[in-house]
This record gives sequence, structure tokens and C-alpha cells, in this order.
Amino acid sequence: ICNEYDSRADTGTWETAIEVSATDSTIQVDLYQVEANCCPTPDVDVTLDVDVITVDFTDVTNPDEVCDCVCDTDFSAEITSVDAGDYTVEVLYRGEAIDSAEVTVE
Repeated sequence: ICNEYDSRADTGTWETAIEVSATDSTIQVDLYQVEANCCPTPDVDVTLDVDVITVDFTDVTNPDEVCDCVCDTDFSAEITSVDAGDYTVEVLYRGEAIDSAEVTVE
């Protein structure tokens, strides 16, 4: 996962960023270029509060798997069976806010 090729490399964008999109009843959330442990056992916690969806990514769920390095890592989550409507998606990494985006599910 360390320094894995990302299509955004062609644009020179290597900062932490999010992309949120909706197709049918599914919301796709991508978090790019997060400084994370190089041996991630990725996990995601998703909560819904009315029209706010919070997506909290974490890199290491088992402390025995921690490597002695930090890499730029990408995370993704697919949220299915979402009711039609307008949502604010808040993206966090290890409990800290990264960014948010508005998305409409039709």
C-alpha cells in the first residue's frame, strides 16, 4: 500500500483529499494521501444522524500489526442501501475531521 499509484499523480495533487460520489442507493467515499502506518489493517466506522453521514477511517486496529514506518495511504468505503435524499458526508481519520462534502442520492 505504501506509495501506491494514484490517478491524481498525473495532476500533481498529493495532498490529503476526499472524493464523495453517489450512484443509485450507494455512496462511495475515498480518502487519499493520509499519513498512516505502512501496515494498515484498515477499518471504517460509519454513522448516520438524520442527513449527516460520518465516515471515520482508521489504519491499525491491531497494535501487534504496527510497522515502524509511515506511508501515504488511500482508504475507501462504500455505503449501501442509502435512502434517497441530500446528505452531508463528514470524513474523519482516527477521529479527526479531514473534510466534508455534499452528496445527493436519487
